[in-house]
Amino acid sequence: MICLAFWIFIGSNKILEKSLPTNDAKQEYSVDEEISSQEDLTRFINLSVPVAASLWLIREGIVRHIKKSHVKDYNLDHLANFSGKILKTIGRSAALLLSDIIHRKNEEVEFVNERTQLGNILETFKDYVNNDFHFALGVLREKDKMYREANICYARALANVKADPLLDEERKLQDINLIMARIQRCEALITL
Repeated sequence: MICLAFWIFIGSNKILEKSLPTNDAKQEYSVDEEISSQEDLTRFINLSVPVAASLWLIREGIVRHIKKSHVKDYNLDHLANFSGKILKTIGRSAALLLSDIIHRKNEEVEFVNERTQLGNILETFKDYVNNDFHFALGVLREKDKMYREANICYARALANVKADPLLDEERKLQDINLIMARIQRCEALITL
């Protein structure tokens, strides 16, 4: 009985999304919701049912407010299989956000905590072969007047750029020149 009610509910939602057929031809709608655990059932009841009910009422001219439920339920099955990709995404996001923050004029006041947090995140990626991580951390260290540490980061970025088989030669040369200019600037500031 419960399965039939779910099918009718989900099926009516799919019909509303695609609109009702205008001729006598039969149409088949596939349902992509799978309920195989208590968590799936909870998520379905709290999220899918209110949306489907609201869509059904629209046919009668009734617009119903959907109260958003805050359900903290995560399917952690096989998450470890993606740990490498997840960590790389975290590192790349930290590098991109840090680069954006550093280049803002008022970041000194507004983003001090974020800079520190992102720098700490990137520091954990010092063994990763990714020039973006090391370059962003180098720029942060340089901005903080930590020129020796900046050069260590730039040297890692430079080694990664030189070893990257996916970079075309033009881009590789641009990156090498940019990193070398940063290294030379830091070396000059160290000797002052």
